[in-house]
Amino acid sequence: MKDYKASTYGDTYAAVYDLWYGEEDSARAKNLSDPEHVARKVLELAEAGAVLELGIGSGRLAIAIDKMGLEVTGVDSSALMLDLLRSKHDAKNISIVLDDMSKCSELEDNSYSVVLIGFNTFFNLTTRKSQQECIQTCARVLKPKGKLIIEAFVPVPQVTDHVSVRSMEVDELLLDAVKVDPINQTISGQLVKMSTAGNQFYPYLLRYCSPTEIDEMAVESGFKLVERHQDWLNNSFHEESSKHVSVWQYL
Repeated sequence: MKDYKASTYGDTYAAVYDLWYGEEDSARAKNLSDPEHVARKVLELAEAGAVLELGIGSGRLAIAIDKMGLEVTGVDSSALMLDLLRSKHDAKNISIVLDDMSKCSELEDNSYSVVLIGFNTFFNLTTRKSQQECIQTCARVLKPKGKLIIEAFVPVPQVTDHVSVRSMEVDELLLDAVKVDPINQTISGQLVKMSTAGNQFYPYLLRYCSPTEIDEMAVESGFKLVERHQDWLNNSFHEESSKHVSVWQYL
């Protein structure tokens, strides 16, 4: 997708993210993990240590983790998303860093007990190289025996280009146009909001990969897989699972 940058998603969606994916819109929010479930799992793994969330966005997960009493730092490449986060009273204790999450150049080595990458955010890194760099960065900033947690969908090989209806109202239609490149493992998409006020476009670009491929990248960076479930409630992962919550420990 031409001219798509690391900050494009966040900068484009900041104005609508909480509206579309917050509690007030259960039709979209139902596909998201419950922040409290995520926070409880992070609390269990962090053992009172500091937590880093990569791709923190508007803070849906980080705020819940902060309420558990953990020290939370969040990194995002979108200044607009971070402005949205800063505007929230519940986010006042969260340390916020504007940076590419594959680099995190401002963060010190050996500083965190847990690094969290929730809700497919790892796939927002659009090349295998950037994904590998991100995992290497996680190894750098984690303390010895620290945990990396990634939540992501399991790719379905038969998915092809398509257009679907996300929502339809009397004066508004939201379409999702998707183009799949199986060679490069990318999904280029565009949410198109058509209304009486005019048309608006919300692009996204993902580089998907299987749990096995993420395992390979993790091992290359000094991690070993210690847990894999299909959700945050520790339900068993199996070949029919549509997503995974995986935990690797830095050796």
